[in-house]
Amino acid sequence: YPLEHRVRYSGDWKRQLGYEQEELPDTVDVWASRLHPDDAGRTLLYLDEYINKGQPDQYSARFRLRHRDGSYRRIYSEGKAIEFHEGHVSRMLGCHVDITESERIEAALINQQERAQLYLDVAAIMLLGLDCDTTITLINQKGCEVLGVAAKEDVLGKQWLQFIPPEERPEVEEILQGLFRGETEPYQRVESHVVTASGKLRRVVWHNAVIRDPNDDIVGTLSSGEDVTERRELETRLAQA
Repeated sequence: YPLEHRVRYSGDWKRQLGYEQEELPDTVDVWASRLHPDDAGRTLLYLDEYINKGQPDQYSARFRLRHRDGSYRRIYSEGKAIEFHEGHVSRMLGCHVDITESERIEAALINQQERAQLYLDVAAIMLLGLDCDTTITLINQKGCEVLGVAAKEDVLGKQWLQFIPPEERPEVEEILQGLFRGETEPYQRVESHVVTASGKLRRVVWHNAVIRDPNDDIVGTLSSGEDVTERRELETRLAQA
């Protein structure tokens, strides 16, 4: 990158843009014309500001470059000043990585996660995921309703035992440790209280399973919980009657 934005492409970079080695000269003055119109102004302004700083700090940027076939490729670029002239950067060395495919995969994964979360949220039962430190890694909308919290962010990343009444914590911790050891059969169905955000107790029936990684090691638990508070209260009143 000289001051006038002339670019020297490496052979590999030419191939990434769809050109053969001989099709682009060693130095071409088409940097701005290769940028996507929506990215050109912002990217060139950013580089100009960097150049005028006269400081050898590293820059990074994301933009789209036009491929030979007319499509645009998403690029992540990192660079550093390598030459100064009269207090200003006169040349920079940049490393460009084509992230088009990785961003497409990332977007697809995010879409899948959002869709999966939607499925979880429409479930009429509470769904709860814990890691082996009993940290909450997953909860659905029904779970938030049972706990009396407004959003998942109020729960995710917190210790599950803080939502259990103090007198029941040793028993719940023993159940969880048993699951983490792979002793799933005794703890497939358990019943315990949870403490809501307002301090009230709700009675929940849990069905528990463990999550394993590709090496078959247990990395967490996944539980479905049914709020049976009103049912248990009705059963108690009927028994007393």
